[in-house]
Amino acid sequence: MDRLYKFYEIDENEAKRICRMFDYSLTYESHIPIHNGMSTSNFILQASGKSFLLKLYSNGIENIELSMYSFLSGKISVPKVLFHDFSRKIVPFPYVIISFIKGVTLNEYIRKHECYPTKLITQIAEGLAQIHNTTFERAALLDSNFNYKKDVPTLSVQTRNLLNDKPGNHLPGRQKKRLLDLLDKRNDLYAEIDQHYVLSHGDFSYGNILVDESDRVWFIDFEYAFSAGWLHDIAKFFRRKADNIQKYIDQNVYKCFAQAYNSKAKYHLPDYWLLLARLADIPGMLSFLNSDNPPKEWIDDIIMDIDTALSMIE
Repeated sequence: MDRLYKFYEIDENEAKRICRMFDYSLTYESHIPIHNGMSTSNFILQASGKSFLLKLYSNGIENIELSMYSFLSGKISVPKVLFHDFSRKIVPFPYVIISFIKGVTLNEYIRKHECYPTKLITQIAEGLAQIHNTTFERAALLDSNFNYKKDVPTLSVQTRNLLNDKPGNHLPGRQKKRLLDLLDKRNDLYAEIDQHYVLSHGDFSYGNILVDESDRVWFIDFEYAFSAGWLHDIAKFFRRKADNIQKYIDQNVYKCFAQAYNSKAKYHLPDYWLLLARLADIPGMLSFLNSDNPPKEWIDDIIMDIDTALSMIE
């Protein structure tokens, strides 16, 4: 998938100046770009035999990530913010230096080990529950003090709006009608989806979960954190993966996740939580089709995933 913001390549002089600004006692060695991700420009900054994560925010300085790391420190495993500079004097973007976690993404771990260990799903679910235990009255973007900045429509409203716009035009007429009928006739399901609002990671994907050499789970990349419906993160986490990962996500994974999440969460998942999560994920998927000519493979995948959600109701 294309990046949302162009990757900014810093030169050696810029990297050395950033290193001196961070800690004058360190001797710069190298900076290695990490091209994963969609919005930030990230580098492994190496100095005096140590490694740090240098992160440039292409989407502006009003970023909640620093507040999230500070707030969650001691509650779950998150990197430590070591330094930040929003002056734009060295590079044209605000940047932070964060402790470097030596590990692999959850995607990489599952592919390498060809399994989905219970100890990982338990850590992930319990950690997510800890994040969600901070609650709000409505869905909204948040400022760095966790105050409401801009309201976000409920998932039911988002779904209807997207179906009546460009995304709906890319769906088969039959499927679009079924979704609109569902919105009209199953208010009970959408009432449950929209009943709680919690502090959310915002982009709770396998690429934003690291597993270190001791199989400890770390949560990273909170730049899209906001107040969202309680199923927002869970919905994205269980969105269908590539076949070489999806084949390891079985009923035991779902059961283990729900038990671990409920052991720590303020709001407990009901028995049919996976259905609610599948429905809650539909607006997120439809947003990928909000253009005149989205890739055909995206359309086909989303149509299949929506059919999977609808089949769980029948």
